Amino acid sequence: MSDIPRRNFLTGAAAIAAATSGLLVGTGPAEAGLPETDDKAPQPIRGNQGAAIIGPRNLAREAQSPDRVMPPATDSGTLPTLRWPFADSHVKMREGGWSRQTTVREIPASTDLALVNMRLKAGAVRELHWHKPAEWAFLLKGRARITAIDQDGHAF
Repeated sequence: MSDIPRRNFLTGAAAIAAATSGLLVGTGPAEAGLPETDDKAPQPIRGNQGAAIIGPRNLAREAQSPDRVMPPATDSGTLPTLRWPFADSHVKMREGGWSRQTTVREIPASTDLALVNMRLKAGAVRELHWHKPAEWAFLLKGRARITAIDQDGHAF
């Protein structure tokens, strides 16, 4: 690597920044020399407020919750995030299957509900566990036997 004096480097960096700053002032990716994104993708623009996103995007996730990208005018920004994809949860692999859970650790507003996505092979047993938050179950395929204990210690 060549020895570039610091002053020359900073001057060059400032010149590049000045030359490209106009690219960021445009109204969309085309003005910045970037490829166009999906025309139906929401943009954080309302009247003369906001500007188009020209950086990386996750269009599939944005389509699931467009109000995150373009909140309504009445939004005060105080609603906590109540979404968490299981794909972002850690998978615990055990003999006979796996589980991945979402708790208050991932969604701080979820103090009364924990979520678990799991796959058990036929005949497999999930470990005995307990928790205070409520638990719901949706069985997508197969059959299951569940034993639960109420707050008085009675199994059902």
